[in-house]
Amino acid sequence: MPSLGKFSAWIEVGGKHLPEFSSTVSDDLQTVSCWIPSEAGQEFAVCWKDSNMLYALEGHVTVDGIPCSGFCDNRWTLNGQKVYRKDFFQTSSTAGRALMFSTIELTDDDSFLRQQPGMESLGEIKIDLYEVEVLGTAPIISQSDDPLSINAKVHERSKKGMGHHVGLGRAIGNLSASGVTRKRIRNVATLVFRYRPLAILQANDIAPVDRSNKRKASTPPQDSSDDEGEETSAKIEALKAQLRELEGRKKKRVKAEPTSPLRPPKNLGVIDLTDL
Repeated sequence: MPSLGKFSAWIEVGGKHLPEFSSTVSDDLQTVSCWIPSEAGQEFAVCWKDSNMLYALEGHVTVDGIPCSGFCDNRWTLNGQKVYRKDFFQTSSTAGRALMFSTIELTDDDSFLRQQPGMESLGEIKIDLYEVEVLGTAPIISQSDDPLSINAKVHERSKKGMGHHVGLGRAIGNLSASGVTRKRIRNVATLVFRYRPLAILQANDIAPVDRSNKRKASTPPQDSSDDEGEETSAKIEALKAQLRELEGRKKKRVKAEPTSPLRPPKNLGVIDLTDL
């Protein structure tokens, strides 16, 4: 779990933390980043917490460089620490859609070579944490369109080795129509998750390869063809035994005459090949 001081964050899928690889911290100790495995069709939640809670905190979430509108849900954990959770994109004042890893469609259409919004941040989930002063309440400002779909199709030369982008999943209703207004005081931390398919992370030595699974996969499955193979082997062994028997009978029928050192040997005998 990447952390900076009292701040930590993680990505959840199905209520479980995704594993993180190759965490790095910037020289100014303000940004921490890591790699996570993504799988198309998986809905996910962006989670973070402040273990001290000394001041009001705002978490500004962007996916593929595009801000996620709407409020962030929070809950109290058993140890009293407040956990913030963002798992949807607000599409109206009271409705949204789940955040989901989706497959990128590659195209050779050169019109897609132009820079698209968020393209430079494609494959990143970022949380900017700010100390804020809460001023009051205000209606949620939502985006009715789907800006996340802009990176659903990219030129094949634009982003090689990406595989996925963040799209929208199932609809979510009954969301709060109001949020809070606040004044940002300072940025206290930035946490970045770079996501790729697990196979790409493994191919680039970012994620380890499970050798035990690889060995299991290399073992051919047992099926009915094994019985056929055993039957064939038995036939081969029977033929070998028959051949050895014929060779033994042939040697018995060869009768050599004694030879003189002063003259060449006579005919050594005639081999009857009828039984062969």
